[in-house]
Amino acid sequence: RKNSRAGSRQKSSLKAAAHAFRLPEKRKFAIIRAFAIFRLPAMSVYTSVSDDEMRVFLADYSLGAFKALHGIAQGITNSNYFLDTDSGSYVLTVFEVLTQQELPFFMELTRHLSSRGVACPQPVARRDGRMDGTLAGKPACIVSRLAGGDTSCPTAEQCRATGAMLAAMHLAGADFPQQMPNPRHAAW
Repeated sequence: RKNSRAGSRQKSSLKAAAHAFRLPEKRKFAIIRAFAIFRLPAMSVYTSVSDDEMRVFLADYSLGAFKALHGIAQGITNSNYFLDTDSGSYVLTVFEVLTQQELPFFMELTRHLSSRGVACPQPVARRDGRMDGTLAGKPACIVSRLAGGDTSCPTAEQCRATGAMLAAMHLAGADFPQQMPNPRHAAW
């Protein structure tokens, strides 16, 4: 249960950071900011997934046999893993906040943007055509793994490229037929 131990270490690290900075444990964003400032180890895995659970989940996909699952250090809301199978490397996301009913909108939007050349992951459909399932009692999905890595201090050129991709994303999303009210409301 390697992932379980990593999750325990993460919780201990968050508790230690909360105590050291005299912050309530629930103020995750302040703690995560402290981790970034002081380069403390952090991992965005809140829900542990065993190898056996992953094999059962993968049975609904045509991705071949399970090889490995590695927690991803970046992120603040969901549990994210790099997933290796016989057919390649993917990203598994276990959603900590979104509900099963909200996922189809985001999966369709991501597929729409990806099909129009936006650099975003392509959702992987299950054998039954759905793009999401349930893993460890929570909504989950598998998406393509993009090349690249985390950039904590972007250059001016990287900022320009990000702005250009955001513009392309807005243009590509203009003809997306679905709509969803802002879950944080208009005042956010």
